[in-house]
Amino acid sequence: MPANNALARRDLHDILTGAARRAGAKVSYGVSLRDLEDTGDEAHVTLTDSTTGTYDLVVGFDGLRSPLRRRLFGTEFEHAFTGYAVWRLTMPRPTEVTNTLLFQGDGTKAGVIRLSDHHSMYLLHVAPEPGNPHIAPDRMADLLTERLAGYGGLTGELRDSITSPDGIVHSPLSEVFLPSPWFRNRTIVLGDAAYAPPTTPRVPAWPVRTPWPWARNSPCRSAQPGGARPQPALLNSQTP
Repeated sequence: MPANNALARRDLHDILTGAARRAGAKVSYGVSLRDLEDTGDEAHVTLTDSTTGTYDLVVGFDGLRSPLRRRLFGTEFEHAFTGYAVWRLTMPRPTEVTNTLLFQGDGTKAGVIRLSDHHSMYLLHVAPEPGNPHIAPDRMADLLTERLAGYGGLTGELRDSITSPDGIVHSPLSEVFLPSPWFRNRTIVLGDAAYAPPTTPRVPAWPVRTPWPWARNSPCRSAQPGGARPQPALLNSQTP
């Protein structure tokens, strides 16, 4: 397994949803959970489009601000701001960038990650953002170049090429640590809803990170009566 496999989020979504459909899953967009009654034997679900269903298992990958986590465990385990934020900008990839590069600055970190289309990469910068300030979109370019002022070399060249705020993304880094177990009866939260360390915020690495907590926390880890396997349930997926 490679240590790093960088690809655009849209490409990852296409891979995962394609695999889910080929496996027979029904994928619905624009709906979320309205009501949930989990009896311990089965879960009765109502979605925001008034669709109802009964499932063996409800799985919530609904992000840092997970409504399902709050429904199961209350507000004690809300996401917490770490004091840092990450800046990202997809850019044309210079030919000399053939892999991920990270550069340590004075209390900050910058880097480039090659994407899977062979022509682009994204520039990243992690820096302290005391107080989690709101960043006005029209100031994105000025503030990113200001924060990269101490870097030379490749990072400095990329910084000097930034002339527009278009495409710049600023994301506060938050963390979530939900104590085990991550389920109640037949309802479980996974992904960033349960465990989001600040070093990998909202990075699509959960296909690799998830198996060990799923095995430990799954409400269906023991055999079902009569040896029956639990049927696929509801995937409540949101991008944070």
